[in-house]
Amino acid sequence: MKKVDSGCVYVLDCRELGENHFKIGCTSKRSYLNSRKSKIRKSYGLTSPSEFLYVIDSVDHYTLEASVHNFFRDERLGDRELFRVDLDLVIPVIERFEFLIKDRLRK
Repeated sequence: MKKVDSGCVYVLDCRELGENHFKIGCTSKRSYLNSRKSKIRKSYGLTSPSEFLYVIDSVDHYTLEASVHNFFRDERLGDRELFRVDLDLVIPVIERFEFLIKDRLRK
């Protein structure tokens, strides 16, 4: 079985930058989310509070994040992990990729 890194993938609200602007990222532990939020707010120059709109525990958070980034590559804003996409599309895509990753690891 392939070694994988569990963690979580998150969607952070960045609407201050524009409508339907989200940071899609990952971290190795849920306990790191608040420190990630602070760093992201500073890095992106956000002044208003940002909230995690979605967080999912993943059996392989690096693969999940990369898969989602690739899927939404045409919606990516620059070289950051910032995307302009409808949240109602993002969540099902993340959940589907997580399902596929888990299914692949079971085989």
